[in-house]
Amino acid sequence: MSSGYKMIIIFAVLVTTASALDICDRSDLRFSDMRGQDLSGAHLNQSDLTGADLRGANLSGAYLRSAWLVNANLEGASLAGADLSMADLSGANLNGSDLTRANLRNARLSGASLVNANMTMADCTEAMMDDVSLTDAEMTSTRFFRTDLTGAVFSGASLSHANFVGAHLSWADLSNGRLSNSQFSRAELYGANLKGTDLSGSDFTRSYMMRARMTGANLRSASLDYADLTEADLRGADMRSCKMRYADLSGANLAGADVSEVVLDSVKTTGVNLSGANLYKTSLFNLDLRDIDMRGVQIKKAKMDTVFLTNSNLAGAVLNDVTMHMVEMTNVDLSGAILRNIEYDEFTLRSLKKANLDRATMDDRLKSDLSG
Repeated sequence: MSSGYKMIIIFAVLVTTASALDICDRSDLRFSDMRGQDLSGAHLNQSDLTGADLRGANLSGAYLRSAWLVNANLEGASLAGADLSMADLSGANLNGSDLTRANLRNARLSGASLVNANMTMADCTEAMMDDVSLTDAEMTSTRFFRTDLTGAVFSGASLSHANFVGAHLSWADLSNGRLSNSQFSRAELYGANLKGTDLSGSDFTRSYMMRARMTGANLRSASLDYADLTEADLRGADMRSCKMRYADLSGANLAGADVSEVVLDSVKTTGVNLSGANLYKTSLFNLDLRDIDMRGVQIKKAKMDTVFLTNSNLAGAVLNDVTMHMVEMTNVDLSGAILRNIEYDEFTLRSLKKANLDRATMDDRLKSDLSG
């Protein structure tokens, strides 16, 4: 073979290789091997990358609008600042990927895996992310506005200052996560797992949290105004300084919870469990607490105004330095309770005379008024 002919063959190979890398919008790259390639800033809008191997690839700033990345392998890939709006990443492997400031608006990531991914300040507005795995992911200041995260797994994730306004998080696992100072207004968290999660300072105003599991959660200084917490499990939760005006706690379990310095004003409390709860400096206004379990509750330096406790169980409760106005206590079980230095009006005193005070400890002034 002549040397000239060899040069022609080498040139043809080089041209073929170059053309293979010359990708553009609407390219057919299904199941292609592009591991570790530098595709930063590439225009791949509406391209088909189904099943493509893009492990470790650099796609930062790339344009992938409406692209198909179903079941693609993007493990460890850089997608920082990439435009993935309306892209389909269903079932994709994005473990350890960098999606910092990526645009995922209206994208579909159903069943995708983003374990240890970095999604700091990414925009996932109205994306479909049901059943996605986000374990140990970094999502500080990420936007999930109206995003469908039904059944998503966030365990161990960092989500402080995230925006979940109007998001769908029913049955999602957010246990042991860090979600402080985040926005959950009007979010749906039906049956969500929030056990041991840091939710301090977060806003749950008008959110739907029916049957949410929040045992041991940190809700300190969170806003739960108008929130629906029907049958929620809040055992041992830290709820100090929460805002809870007009919330619905019907059937909720707050056994052993710390509800100190909270204003419980016009809250629905039918069937709530407050046994062993701490109500230090709590304000209880306009509440129906009839027929509920409050055994061993700690009510100290609190204010009670227009509260109905008829037939409730406060055996072994501590009521010290409490101001009571219009508190109905007929048939309340206060056996073994401690009542010291309480202030009460005539209505409260008359109903207290009809309570069970067997073995109760009280100061001389109360004893005298009760016997009068």
